[in-house]
Amino acid sequence: MLDNVVCGGEKLVDFLNGKIKNITDLYTLKVEDIENGAKWASEAGLDVHLTFMFGHAWEGPAEIAATVALARKLLAKGSSGNGQIRYGADVINRIIQQGRPGGKKNLQDAIIKETLNPIIANLCKSAGISANAILRLCVAANTTMNHLFVGVDAEPVRMEPYIPAFFKCNSFYAANIARGALIPSLNINGSLDIGSIFSDLLASVSTSLPK
Repeated sequence: MLDNVVCGGEKLVDFLNGKIKNITDLYTLKVEDIENGAKWASEAGLDVHLTFMFGHAWEGPAEIAATVALARKLLAKGSSGNGQIRYGADVINRIIQQGRPGGKKNLQDAIIKETLNPIIANLCKSAGISANAILRLCVAANTTMNHLFVGVDAEPVRMEPYIPAFFKCNSFYAANIARGALIPSLNINGSLDIGSIFSDLLASVSTSLPK
């Protein structure tokens, strides 16, 4: 079920309701109705996909903050330290480590089996869904981390002329890169390899853009 949450502030909801004429009462919603609708749909066995809209012309900081707060309340969230830390605190040391026998697999297992799998499992538990209900994953990382994630030699990133093995992770399935993926059928959308300065931020922006 796709639900587009236009706003999360009670004042704005009332404003929108006042703008709507001659439409069924289904559109006369309160914020608690949005929360309950998502909850009841999930409990009924539906896969709920929520999208949130910000920045309407009539919105002020308070209304935007209310929508952000609602999104944080309805969407499961999780975080974790990167299991690769034991192989080095920076990308140079991790590149060196992945070049040793079994290194690429060790680095890949550290991010997939030890880091992402537990995060996904906890998110599913929090949301009350099975892992197989997740259909797509967007991964945003710097150039080196992209290589380590898919198990590709990252040495070219460290050595002149500093040309990565690839510039973009095309859409692929988790089973294609790792046997230990929690959801083998998960479709993964990777980020662009955008240099090294602020590349994590740029990758996040590029991955978030509509496809």
